[in-house]
Amino acid sequence: MPESENSRYIPLYYSYIEQLNLLRDDQIGQLIKALLIYGKDGTLPDFPKDTNLYMAFSFIADNSKRAELRGMELAEKRRMAGQRGGQASAAKAQRNEKGEFIALADPSKRQANPEQTQAPEQTQAYNNNIKDKNKDNNNNNLLQKIDEEDCLSENDSYVLNLYRDMIGEFRNKRERDEFLELAAGMDRQEVIDVLTIAFENGAYTWNYVRKTFNTKRMHPSYKPKLL
Repeated sequence: MPESENSRYIPLYYSYIEQLNLLRDDQIGQLIKALLIYGKDGTLPDFPKDTNLYMAFSFIADNSKRAELRGMELAEKRRMAGQRGGQASAAKAQRNEKGEFIALADPSKRQANPEQTQAPEQTQAYNNNIKDKNKDNNNNNLLQKIDEEDCLSENDSYVLNLYRDMIGEFRNKRERDEFLELAAGMDRQEVIDVLTIAFENGAYTWNYVRKTFNTKRMHPSYKPKLL
């Protein structure tokens, strides 16, 4: 596990105390130094393989590898969620006077105005066609329910995208609404902490996330292991 952009430390969890109690203080010092060297350049220690010292090293080094992989996966999910949130926010900002989305296009590739390039009769037919389509769209809008997520705030869109990327899709609207209600009572970083804790523990269910929200509310210092 040589040092990389995603690996700058060896995590030591409280649960290691039981293993460290099997070692002498001088052996613990040797273990810590060996782990740091291994984390920096991948050099393995020459501990005898039939000793508690070697077993402790192997156990902690293996856990560190898994933690690094989880961290890299989590960082990628956060990046993708942030990207999706930014795209959703930008799209919502591009609306016309009727509240309809405006397609984002490269100005250099915009088509010429039909009224400037077509003959008068072609232009009139084009305009009539557009009017008919707009009329049909307006009628359909009256009959169809507006997608609720089009009306969400930027923060709500962000945390929803983060939940879907890290945990999965909601089973129903009630779960989604309950999530947004709980998230509204916390700042964005606290919501990220909650979802990260669930992700680290492989608990991809709404029930677990709800319990983690409650724990985070009662214990604000409750943080993911990798942070």
